[in-house]
Amino acid sequence: MTKNPISNFFKTTKTDRNKRRLFLVLLFAAFIRLFYIGNIPGNANLYVDEMFSGYEAWSILHYGIDTAGRHFAVYLPAWGSGMSVMQAYTQIPFIAIFGLNSFALRLPAAILGIITLYAFYYICKSIKNEDYAIFATFIMSILPWHVMMSRWALDCNYFVGFITITIALLIKASRNNKFLPLAFLFIGLTLYTYSLPWTVMPIFVLGTIIYMFRAKEIKPDRHFFIALALLVITGLPLLLFVAVNMGYMPELLTPIFSIPKLSIFRAEELSLSPRSMLSHITTAFNMFVNQDDGTLMGTAGRFGLYHKISGVFILIGLAECLVTFFTDKKRRGNEIYFILLFLCSFMIAATTDLYFYRINIIQMPMTYFLVNGLWFVAGALQHKAKEILATTYAVLFFFFFIFYITDYDDSVAKHFFDGNKSAIEFVNEQKKEGHFSDDNTIHAVSGISYVSVIFYEKYPTDQYVNDVVYIDNADNAREHARSLGNYIFYYGEPFTATLKSGDIVICSDTDESTIRRLESMGTDIHYMSSTVVAVAP
Repeated sequence: MTKNPISNFFKTTKTDRNKRRLFLVLLFAAFIRLFYIGNIPGNANLYVDEMFSGYEAWSILHYGIDTAGRHFAVYLPAWGSGMSVMQAYTQIPFIAIFGLNSFALRLPAAILGIITLYAFYYICKSIKNEDYAIFATFIMSILPWHVMMSRWALDCNYFVGFITITIALLIKASRNNKFLPLAFLFIGLTLYTYSLPWTVMPIFVLGTIIYMFRAKEIKPDRHFFIALALLVITGLPLLLFVAVNMGYMPELLTPIFSIPKLSIFRAEELSLSPRSMLSHITTAFNMFVNQDDGTLMGTAGRFGLYHKISGVFILIGLAECLVTFFTDKKRRGNEIYFILLFLCSFMIAATTDLYFYRINIIQMPMTYFLVNGLWFVAGALQHKAKEILATTYAVLFFFFFIFYITDYDDSVAKHFFDGNKSAIEFVNEQKKEGHFSDDNTIHAVSGISYVSVIFYEKYPTDQYVNDVVYIDNADNAREHARSLGNYIFYYGEPFTATLKSGDIVICSDTDESTIRRLESMGTDIHYMSSTVVAVAP
């Protein structure tokens, strides 16, 4: 007799009920992460780092080179100081299918976010039980930090997903050593998601190997040596990249792959002096206590990263985790990875200036401590405490999400250069209609980045490499274009140029001095959200 998949879905055994609960949690999480993802956040606009990553991916797809003219680099040249490659390479198939747009760029981040939730479920199930894992997955699915991270295409955000999948695979490998090579391969791939954790990942790897050997979860067999070889092979290109940029060897450029030398290498961002380390730790502590890093894009206003009521539960969960680490051998083997990540994040916090996206290595440990604390409190209180806590967080999430898709979206739009796309489309219309000739100039004074231009115009990459003129980076800041084709870009300099008929000026609607000058010159001014475009008569 043929089984009916619909009737099977509504079976009443506990195992089947748990499967349905997990399915519904992941379905809900997927909806939240995919809902208007091309439009929110940013009111259908993209942040400059999102655009740069997307343009690099589009360039590699269509031209086989990045914005420095190199082939398949292990680190992208964006901003001169570079950008990790994993996101851009992951975006390539999505751009091939959907084109170069916000939906295509953000979709892989959302998918990774959903996969991360399932990996977290597997980890928590391995630590305790199915009920705990489903509860933990639900709580994580409605935390502001994970919703926000899954909905915008920032390269460093991929670290969270890859390290969580790595932990799930390490736990799987502790039970079946055949999975050890795959787990170590993912450790190597994680290095391509974000560069800041490079300094501490050796500690995570070494701690993992020592623990797994001491716990007799692995042994020096062929699985271990294959795993180690895969980690070395995947990590070696980045080790060579560091050697190139520290001046120990020349850059390696081939038609197949490239190990580039960046215009700006940010090794000096790390500070090891006792005074600066103490200052960094104090700043990081205040950031996490207040759940606010002072940036609009880092936190969701009054809702924080984990909801503002979570601080006490995080502390309880951390304490309970540390106690059981020394008393419960079974849990110790699975929680060790969160403890290692927490220690690594503390080292990062001590050595560099922080925003939440820079210390995303701490997000999974903090999330685990939170759900662990909630579960501990619920167990102590009994009387449907788990249901009450889950409902409380669901209500908080409801208010957060309404805020996120309305007020937050409007507020963040200006930081995402709201109106740039319309302004560039207007410029192109002027060209098509013959009002703008090759002799004319576009003055990008404020409120627009050269990245917006190359992204929205789909500027041919081979032409970009030849046309762009960068500002001299004497202060070792980000690399910025001074000119590109007909565009001249300003960086805080007052607009004093004399315009000829047909010239175009683009500025922010808050740039009052430039707007007053444009009005006095009799230009034809157009307002496009927060971007202003003026055409000289």
